[in-house]
Amino acid sequence: MAKITEKQKLAAVKKNGNAIRFVEEPSEAVQIAAAEQNPYSITQVENRSRAALETAIKADPSIIQHLYSEDLDAELVELAVSTDGCAIEHVPEEHMSEELIMLALTSDGLAIEHIEDPSEAMKLAAVAQNGLAIEHIEDPSEDVQLTAVRQNGLAIEHISEPSDEVQFAAVEQNGMAIEGIIDPADGVYEKAMESIFSS
Repeated sequence: MAKITEKQKLAAVKKNGNAIRFVEEPSEAVQIAAAEQNPYSITQVENRSRAALETAIKADPSIIQHLYSEDLDAELVELAVSTDGCAIEHVPEEHMSEELIMLALTSDGLAIEHIEDPSEAMKLAAVAQNGLAIEHIEDPSEDVQLTAVRQNGLAIEHISEPSDEVQFAAVEQNGMAIEGIIDPADGVYEKAMESIFSS
């Protein structure tokens, strides 16, 4: 068989990233093209280029779970969690830090689901980004509840026995939140109707 040219290699991986497994010592350009077509194709390369790793992580941050720990550094892990906060679930322990967790939570509040024993600041960051993250918080404080419903009034459906203040904040943010309140406080229903029908 004739020698395969760089142009042929690029054409093959652009068509199917997994074709990289048949390329001996792929160049950085071939690795990047393969990662663009299929981020997981990079896992089939032994000497991965940094640019190819970045390309793969940008395309699918969860790929970090399939990379060798020695492939990852603080910048690549940060890239993954800033692109998709839930990638925090796949961060190796040696790269985990409070700053990285906060970055993940400000990227996607639902990442709180993957944080063991989150601090109050972490809970607040999560619900400030996505009020519905409160569903994954055990016994949220009043501050966390208020922050959650101010971000998304519908988060109230995940709060058992919300205070009057939390109920009012929820229906002010979204009048439809009334449907998630089992026992509305005096005036909450009226406030919800006002919120729904105001222009």
